[in-house]
Amino acid sequence: MARLVFLAQYLCGLFPLVVGQFMQEPITSPLTAASLGDTLELRCIIEKTFAGLTATGALWYRTDKSQYINIEAASRHSYVDSNHTDGDWSLRISNVTLEDDAGYYCQWSMFGGNFYDSAVVNLTVITLPKTVRLNRNREDVSTGTVVSVSGKEIFTCHAIDSNPEATITWTLGNRDISDSAAVLYTPGSMKKLHDTTSTLNYTFQRNDNEKTLRCQVLVQVEEQAVAITENISEQIDVILDVQYLHDVVTVRNVGSSGTIKKGGELQLQCEANGNPKPKYSWFFQPVSSAKQSLWEHRNSVLIIPAVDNDDEGEYWCAADNNVGRYSAVNKVSIRVGFNTYMASVVAPIVIAVGLLLGIFAVVFIAYVKHFLCFKQKERDSEQGSLSYKPTNGVLNYAIDKTLDDEQDVDRKKQKVSESVDGTKTEESVNYAELDLAEKKEQQKAKISPVIYSSIVHELKPASQV
Repeated sequence: MARLVFLAQYLCGLFPLVVGQFMQEPITSPLTAASLGDTLELRCIIEKTFAGLTATGALWYRTDKSQYINIEAASRHSYVDSNHTDGDWSLRISNVTLEDDAGYYCQWSMFGGNFYDSAVVNLTVITLPKTVRLNRNREDVSTGTVVSVSGKEIFTCHAIDSNPEATITWTLGNRDISDSAAVLYTPGSMKKLHDTTSTLNYTFQRNDNEKTLRCQVLVQVEEQAVAITENISEQIDVILDVQYLHDVVTVRNVGSSGTIKKGGELQLQCEANGNPKPKYSWFFQPVSSAKQSLWEHRNSVLIIPAVDNDDEGEYWCAADNNVGRYSAVNKVSIRVGFNTYMASVVAPIVIAVGLLLGIFAVVFIAYVKHFLCFKQKERDSEQGSLSYKPTNGVLNYAIDKTLDDEQDVDRKKQKVSESVDGTKTEESVNYAELDLAEKKEQQKAKISPVIYSSIVHELKPASQV
């Protein structure tokens, strides 16, 4: 008898536990999701016990409300199996609304005894944003718009009234740039709705020109994710018109060198990279003047069809657009030279004329020299035949010297005549004559040849003349 009582107590204590173990969870996952307007089933199946017993009743509750769901009175709530065959107490919700977003659980009992709660099912009613906006500098930008940007820009993407909170990603071309954005979540216009704001602070480069900047909204839960890509009004794509001006501007001579032949063409190229297309200004600093020249808003190529000496100097350029203005980092120095064609024609003529003039000069000098020498000889000849009347001083000097020499010759002759040997006397006389001739030659060096010649001519004996 005691054993039977113990067994009854054991079975009564075990009964609720066993029955509870046969309560199947509503779904395999505690999370589920539905979109607005969907029909959703929350499962609650209570299997029979090993003794064939089944649940006598089940009620559905929401975690945010203490009152159970009155299925008989509800218009959108019903049991999946009204006969509850095989213990099926699953709940069907038709035309799901945002109000259905809550946690649900099933409560059941056995023969009016204790009540047992199932696990909570969290129902998320996915609500796409009512509005997705893209702003630049607090101004709305519509999809497909061409947006001009320059350097560092701020774009803001708003996802208004979504459930759950939206995730916003930024793409530039095929590159994800979401790391450059900051996200802020705020309550929406209604309970259970949320606003998501993502602010992109990004520095655009010139190679981003004509790329697509996309603000893409993603609403997701663990089980289900809905990317807002189907509806173009809820995804913003803009085409970037990246405006820039590179700070390196250069100028180069299209010709081969910095020397241009006079009358030739000068062509200079100003190289700048920018969007929109830059405008160009040209500067010229002439060599002959301190005053600069300026030509504004010209093309990138400066052409001077026929250069002149006044075009010598330094040239440089500047480029500008609505982003800024930069001057060239270099200057081109231009010098004007001779026309090479004219030089090739004139040079041989100049050389030939120079040679002819040289030859003429040589011939002329030779002729003049010969003429002068010939005239000198004529004058010398005429002076030799004419009677020259020298001055008294010169004549006296020449006569004295001549008389001295003759006296000296007489003395030598006297000494020779006194000699006994006749041969010896003749040699002595010859020696005396030679000595006198030598002395006369020495006198020629001291007296002008013309004067000396005239004097000697007058002093010579008549027999020698």
